[in-house]
Amino acid sequence: MTLLRKRMLDDLELRGLSEHTQELYVRAVRQLAEHFERSPDQITDEELRQHFLYLRKVSPVDPDASPMRQSGRGKAFWVITIIM
Repeated sequence: MTLLRKRMLDDLELRGLSEHTQELYVRAVRQLAEHFERSPDQITDEELRQHFLYLRKVSPVDPDASPMRQSGRGKAFWVITIIM
């Protein structure tokens, strides 16, 4: 396990998030890294911004029900807690 992933898992645990929520967030960050083909800490603020805008546009009427929206939450959590 990389230090970055360990730190994210520790932060998720400290916030008292359920195991299921933690898994969703980890999956979202993994997908983000796969999409950009590099480590999440190598992704620029502008790339994240554009990606979040894209997710917002493809969300259904109820964005809270969308798996894409859930994925976006995981990415946002990661960016806020790890990168910033």
